[in-house]
Amino acid sequence: MPANPCYASRKLLVTTNNRNMKNTFTLFLFALISIGCALTNKNDSKLSNDNQIIIGHIDSIKSDVLGETRKIWVHLPQNYQEGKKYPVVYVLDGNGHFHSVTGLIKQLSANGTYVLPEMIVIAIPNTNRSRDLIPTKVDVDYRTGNKIQYDSGGGSAFLDFIEKELIPYVDRTYQTNSFRTYVGHSFGGLSVIHALTTRSHLFDNYLAIDPSFWWDNMAYLETVDSML
Repeated sequence: MPANPCYASRKLLVTTNNRNMKNTFTLFLFALISIGCALTNKNDSKLSNDNQIIIGHIDSIKSDVLGETRKIWVHLPQNYQEGKKYPVVYVLDGNGHFHSVTGLIKQLSANGTYVLPEMIVIAIPNTNRSRDLIPTKVDVDYRTGNKIQYDSGGGSAFLDFIEKELIPYVDRTYQTNSFRTYVGHSFGGLSVIHALTTRSHLFDNYLAIDPSFWWDNMAYLETVDSML
């Protein structure tokens, strides 16, 4: 049995923000606490030589699956060191959530709190957000009858990229262990649910924040319900 029994079970947490963003933030904070129940020797949270506070760096990977080069924003724990392995949090809409997620994890894994283990954060910025995060392709908005002006339906290819290219690259490049968390909000929440239902082996925690189940007149919600 693992030293921390919370690492033994796979978790899914779905949050909604129908009332206000304060509730979402509170639930997200709770979600990060639940997670903890669970290159080079570079310190990504230190004072650099030019007196800049550094919380991460930008890496990139060429994806044959997606046919493009994808950037990732990487945060390494303050005490990142050779010979030690760290859990990894994969965060969608990476450029929008990188600072908040790394700040919460740092606060809860240091300063005498130790609510969470120290973790590597891999934030994935978007190139074509709707294409990558939405599992099903829909051309017409059921609410208005108008043609949808953005792409959709590339969710499975995006998960192929994460499973076959991104995770192996991260595991080769950084000092990771096998404990992974997948976090997404809105359309990103759909990607998290899609991963849970089709690739339950890939992550230990699935954190879907206010997933856009309204998509396609809630048809995807019915599909997920039957699969679960």
